[in-house]
Amino acid sequence: MRGPTIVLVVAAVTCGLLACGPGAASVSERPNIVLIVADDLGYGELGSYGQEKIRTPVLDRLAEQGMRFTRHYSGSPVCAPSRATLLTGLHTGHAVVRDNDEMVERGAVWADTLIEGNHPLPQGTYTLGRMLQDAGYVTAAIGKWGLGGPGDSGEPNLQGFDHWYGYMCQREAHNYYPTHLWRNGVREALPDNPRFSAHQRFPADADPTDPQSYERYAGDTYSMDLMVDDAVRFVLSHADDPFFLYLPFPVPHVALQVPEESLAAYVDEFDDTPYLGDRGYLPHRAPRAAYAAMITHMDAGIGRVLGALEDAGVAGNTVVLFTSDNGPTFNGGTDSEFFASTGGLRGLKTTLYEGGIRVPLIVRWPGQVAPGSVTDHVSAFWDYLATLADIANAEPPRDTDGLSIVPVLTGSVAAQPRHELLYWEYHGGQAVLSGDWKAVRQRPEASLQLFDLRRDPAEAVDVAAEHPDVIARLTADMQRSRTPSAWFPLDPEAAARLGRVRSACGVVSAAVRRATSAVPVTTADPGGAGALAPRCTVDLRLAATAPSPSAALGRAIRDLFAERGWSEDLGAAADGPGTTAFAFEKDDVRCVVGAGRPDGDIVEETHYYVEAECSAAGQSVAEW
Repeated sequence: MRGPTIVLVVAAVTCGLLACGPGAASVSERPNIVLIVADDLGYGELGSYGQEKIRTPVLDRLAEQGMRFTRHYSGSPVCAPSRATLLTGLHTGHAVVRDNDEMVERGAVWADTLIEGNHPLPQGTYTLGRMLQDAGYVTAAIGKWGLGGPGDSGEPNLQGFDHWYGYMCQREAHNYYPTHLWRNGVREALPDNPRFSAHQRFPADADPTDPQSYERYAGDTYSMDLMVDDAVRFVLSHADDPFFLYLPFPVPHVALQVPEESLAAYVDEFDDTPYLGDRGYLPHRAPRAAYAAMITHMDAGIGRVLGALEDAGVAGNTVVLFTSDNGPTFNGGTDSEFFASTGGLRGLKTTLYEGGIRVPLIVRWPGQVAPGSVTDHVSAFWDYLATLADIANAEPPRDTDGLSIVPVLTGSVAAQPRHELLYWEYHGGQAVLSGDWKAVRQRPEASLQLFDLRRDPAEAVDVAAEHPDVIARLTADMQRSRTPSAWFPLDPEAAARLGRVRSACGVVSAAVRRATSAVPVTTADPGGAGALAPRCTVDLRLAATAPSPSAALGRAIRDLFAERGWSEDLGAAADGPGTTAFAFEKDDVRCVVGAGRPDGDIVEETHYYVEAECSAAGQSVAEW
């Protein structure tokens, strides 16, 4: 059963604003909506939020023209689940996507650039895009998607967006000089960018003080600029339509890469030591300067988008929202302490403390939002769906965890509904915010920590021992705020077992890629309460071009399993003439693999095949 859901009836609150009051917008005058989401931008990384080292003049001016939120929360402390909550109006206790998931059953996903995409939104998911399409808006998403991949149900064009351009896969977005981007399902090559991995260390034989040593980590075409270009074109070409423009920009997520002309503005400002790639991603000769320059470069790009609204004559009838998908990061050469990136809050990306999930939110709505206003209203990513439905006079879904924040935006603070609580879960951890009380645990077996955010916004003092009644109440709130997820179980052993099974199929897939260059079809079943244990399959049907494809495939599969430390069951038998069959075991996972060219009805004699199934021991799993 789902936990309790708050459903807001907005007619009484918003009638005077959007449909029937003096000067209200009619349906034909519904405002355009531009929603900009930065990637890993900390609460304290804008000038309007106290940043002193990084210059963000465009976004600071936006704050002067609109409202700044001081208690706004992302959907998750990492990318994909945060975006899922924003697009669906469901927090991570109810959302389909609750963690980053690279779908490792497909093979060497971090090294194989032909394998793209992340855990997809299912077919038929009701997203912000689909809701606004239904309301008559032209919709576009430009930036980093992270909720599906080419050819699956999560493609942006299948999830409510008429136009899409950018990175479909989060892993590809680690490189700002990619070899390609995706436009409406078509892979567009960027021939001026050489292929190189976004995860490598500085060569031992190169000079870290020589700028030329770092030229290998750049190309000629910077992806952020292409996305801004596309956003400007979209605005200018749809000035006569009500439009929704979703801009999930990839900045400032590492790798540290920025055009040299932008880097030059900061390169002499900080005491910088070359970063050599020892904490992941790419080396950079001036990491602090690069990080600041990336944010300022994005700020300038946002200025171009806002300028396009002016040029198109629609700025006065466009709501602009800016936020970030989670807190600042800790790797790839970044220095969140130096920049005071969290604004004094505890924790960084991947944690459920305030620094991991409290993010900026700026809203400009000419004629409705008071310029230069500030609110401490508590809101979260799952409020966007209800809010934009309210703004667009659209029909929101009944099944949502969000509340419209239109009343607080328009000055009707007394009419603003408030959340009883906010809930997050991530990677076995949970957090709940209820009034001034915030309860956090980073692991299921850990005791709850309790913080009074009114007295202790930095979460420095755990007062759990002093308030057992509050701990009991918030523990119950956590339990009732979630539904089980087979794909993203809270139980760490269940999650690890599913990961072992999927990784096993990944070995088969990688071996097939090594032997044939073909991409096999993979499936994964997480199991669940009362169901079979997790399992996955790998399937390949391919025209035979080698004299002995069966032997080559067999050798590749056996060799890679051996490299990964698996034991082979030598008792496995072939299932027909011209085939080989193997069984491999490791820990609690067993894989049965067949490869060859059988005489039966499976495939024609001119083809060969691989079939594999990997599963965990046991026939059922506990409630997750």
